[in-house]
Amino acid sequence: MDNHIVPECYIDTMLVQTLVPPGKNCRYNHQHGCFAVSNEMELYSLKDKFALGIIDNDKKKAKYLSKFIEIDNIDDALKLYKHKEFYQYYIEINPAMEAWILKVCEQEKIDMISEFKLPQNLKELKRITKAQTSIKDERFIDLFLKFKKSNNQSVLKLKNWIILLKEKNYKVDINDLRNG
Repeated sequence: MDNHIVPECYIDTMLVQTLVPPGKNCRYNHQHGCFAVSNEMELYSLKDKFALGIIDNDKKKAKYLSKFIEIDNIDDALKLYKHKEFYQYYIEINPAMEAWILKVCEQEKIDMISEFKLPQNLKELKRITKAQTSIKDERFIDLFLKFKKSNNQSVLKLKNWIILLKEKNYKVDINDLRNG
């Protein structure tokens, strides 16, 4: 079921792979942009099947998202949506991955410059994360491994949602997602 998990961009894919590694000889279904994630779930290989999209809160929303209802929210940093009819879910990272990373680093008192040689400036961080090479950037892998070891509420919730949905997909209990 790993290919049913659909992160929207390179850095999202790396975060998900680090927090919840895919199974042996498996990979997550990386797509480029929220509209591509939406299309994969609505029109292509995951149509009418279990799926978990992971997207940023973009200014332009895919129309398909209007068919989902919010079922959980963690400090407006993460929102979990479920399709009204199908076993499909979206995790929305607010406002976007780079700002979320900076917020987690601030909460965890992580100095991105000295510890990981990454900028603590949103504009500079976006410049690095938008490059295709970011998916193999060891600095982000190390940062996300530190996130994984933390007790940050937002990181734990993201990790738990992914684990529960990955393991139980069609049989997941909404209350487990809210309490996980």
